[in-house]
Amino acid sequence: MKEPPITAPLRPFGRDTLAVGMWQATGDPRYAAAALPALTIVPVGPLPVVLLVRASRVRPPG
Repeated sequence: MKEPPITAPLRPFGRDTLAVGMWQATGDPRYAAAALPALTIVPVGPLPVVLLVRASRVRPPG
């Protein structure tokens, strides 16, 4: 069972995000159309996590 991403109800009017486009393409078997958004999400997704972890490290003074 597939669930829509949370971005489906939160997306801007008239525009689709990569996650929504991928979810819609896999709804009807258009896996080739879903491949590019999926391959884009995988490497780009961890970037904000890495940046936030690096920014949250507190270095001791001195």
